[in-house]
Amino acid sequence: MRYLSQDIERTLTQEKKMAFIAGPRQVGKTTFAQTLLKKVHSEHGYYNWDIEAHRATLLKDPTYFWKKPPLPQRLVLDEIHKYPRWKRFLKGFFDANRGQVEVIVTGSGRLDLYQKGGDSLFGRYHR
Repeated sequence: MRYLSQDIERTLTQEKKMAFIAGPRQVGKTTFAQTLLKKVHSEHGYYNWDIEAHRATLLKDPTYFWKKPPLPQRLVLDEIHKYPRWKRFLKGFFDANRGQVEVIVTGSGRLDLYQKGGDSLFGRYHR
């Protein structure tokens, strides 16, 4: 995964887009993403849909991420594609916070980016 580091850093810092990291289970996506958080001292910016407390926070108040000051410089949303309205949530969050927070999305699935209908993330991410 380390060979992707420069491309992801460029996507986040220069292109100001979200970075999507998808791949099979157990290849190091989460560990790699957490390493990218440590590079900018944003360890508190890690959220995992599979962790009950993280999931409960998002389900209780999806705008929590907008309200919670201060936003970390970099944010990882791990397995967020399991959230039924994840694209709408991500689009709104990214548009509201563009330039304030760098977003990395990780998942073992295809992230269903090409599913028909729904909100488009076109131009907002690099996979």
